[in-house]
Amino acid sequence: MKRIFTEDDLQKAQVTYLESRRTLARDVFFCAIPNAAQMITSRGQPNYKLSQYLRSQGLVPGAPDLIVWQRGRTFHIENKVKGRRQSADQESFEAALKALGHSYHLISAETPGDAVTQLEELLGS
Repeated sequence: MKRIFTEDDLQKAQVTYLESRRTLARDVFFCAIPNAAQMITSRGQPNYKLSQYLRSQGLVPGAPDLIVWQRGRTFHIENKVKGRRQSADQESFEAALKALGHSYHLISAETPGDAVTQLEELLGS
C-alpha cells in the first residue's frame, strides 16, 4: 500500500534540510509561517481564539509555508502534495507578492524526499 504524505510531512523534511544547510554551509536562513492546521483543536474543531490572536499579530490567510533567505535572494515557498491545489487565499497572496516584484514558488511533491529535492534545485545547491 502506497503511503500518502501530508503537506506537514513535506515541510518537516524541508526544515530538516534547511537546518542542516544553515548549520553546515551557513548560506541560508529561514522561517515558517503558522498555517490553518495549527488553528485546529485536538478534537478537530476550529480554534477561533488562536486564529483571532494570530491574525491580530499580522498573520494573513494564504501566507506561504516557508520564507527562505539566501545571499540577497528571498524565496516564498508554498508546499502542496502533488494533485492538491492552492486555496483562493493562497492564490491571492501569490498574486500580491508577484505584483510587488517578489518571487513565489509552489512546490508540488508526492514525497518528503521529492519536496527536499525541489527545494535544493530552487536554492541551487
